[in-house]
Amino acid sequence: LDADHTESIQKILSAVEELKEERGHLQQERRDFDRSREAQRKHIMDMENKIEAKKKELEALAAEISKKEESVRSAGEKVHKKMMEVQQEAAILGTEKEKLRDEMYRVKE
Repeated sequence: LDADHTESIQKILSAVEELKEERGHLQQERRDFDRSREAQRKHIMDMENKIEAKKKELEALAAEISKKEESVRSAGEKVHKKMMEVQQEAAILGTEKEKLRDEMYRVKE
């Protein structure tokens, strides 16, 4: 082989080595990319799970608030009913008081 062929072969071998190195770099970048993508996918799934858990927590709080609202409404109705009974009793007592006063005046006369 003459010097030109030897030089050409060396250039080809050198180019092949560079391509092998570049291929190794690309494979490493691909693995890094895949790991990064997997980490992002995992992060997204974690965030979705946290959101779902928070949603369930808020739904539970809403149900609890609803129960308390119902309890407060029921208690308010009971208080109103009792207040009406007390007012009715006060009216009856007022009427009886007037009757007693009238009776007392009659007795005095």
